[in-house]
Amino acid sequence: MDTRPRRTYCVRISDKGRLTVPADVRQAAGIPDGAELVVTASGDGEVTLTTRDAVIRRIRDAVPPAPADGWPLAEWDREDAADDEQDDARDGAA
Repeated sequence: MDTRPRRTYCVRISDKGRLTVPADVRQAAGIPDGAELVVTASGDGEVTLTTRDAVIRRIRDAVPPAPADGWPLAEWDREDAADDEQDDARDGAA
């Protein structure tokens, strides 16, 4: 759990839909100028800004790396091939 103090600000969205994230918030979050942010809106009025790099990191952390031998993909390919052979045999017997 993150124990760092949170910075909370009230900001306005311009008539063009622009939002300014205060400089010290960007600095505290490690967001450099020009960084891409992912905007996530929940149905209850909450909006979250996350750096694109942080989203990519979370996805990579959530997906286990593929083994060097390609398993389970190789196994799935073998199962699909066996299923196809059974379908072909069944279709030919009809």
